[in-house]
Amino acid sequence: MKKATLLFALVAMMAMGTTASAQLSFSVKAGLNTTTMTWQDATTKYEPGWLLGFNAGVGMEIGLTDILALEVDALFSRKGCKRENILPTLNTKTQDIYSQFYVDIPVNLKAYFLTLGSDLKLFAQVGPYVGFGLFGKRKYMTETTVGDNTSSGKSTKDFIWGNEAPADYRRLDWGADFGLGLEYDQLSVGLIWWQGFANVAAVQSANTKNTHRGLSVELGWKF
Repeated sequence: MKKATLLFALVAMMAMGTTASAQLSFSVKAGLNTTTMTWQDATTKYEPGWLLGFNAGVGMEIGLTDILALEVDALFSRKGCKRENILPTLNTKTQDIYSQFYVDIPVNLKAYFLTLGSDLKLFAQVGPYVGFGLFGKRKYMTETTVGDNTSSGKSTKDFIWGNEAPADYRRLDWGADFGLGLEYDQLSVGLIWWQGFANVAAVQSANTKNTHRGLSVELGWKF
């Protein structure tokens, strides 16, 4: 964790150090994502289902050369996962949704590797990100059918952030992302895969580890 924080700080200082002589542009961004988590301990590894989410925020791009740029974003993101089960003996369906809301700050090296015409550019990006958990909620729903009668139930629980019990998750997340996209004039669209490396489990005993990962489709408008 200390190494990741140091790396992110160095990248951020490099970005600030180049702003004086480099070309700057800013952007607003919004998109959809699908995310899941990996839960594992000393003996088992479980990957629940994917949860549809979103992200939105702002970005700053620092031109380094004609084809290279450094991009820093601040994005409000929904992460989490979903579990669905069918219990035939009880005639019951269950759905368990874990929603966590973060501010993510990715710092990406961006390469415009192909230009088509005067305005259309293809790009690739890669870099680290740091996320800070703001709030979250678990929603558990059941639906039971007996004959022609169907009953349902729902319960919710706000997540507790912290590094020990009774907390559910740690606030700090970090990892890396890789993306491909195209830019036409001021409009851009990107497909971004990101993988969390931080163990966000609050209680980290017996090799317990929880990590995030996801895939995003992101639209941007540069100005």
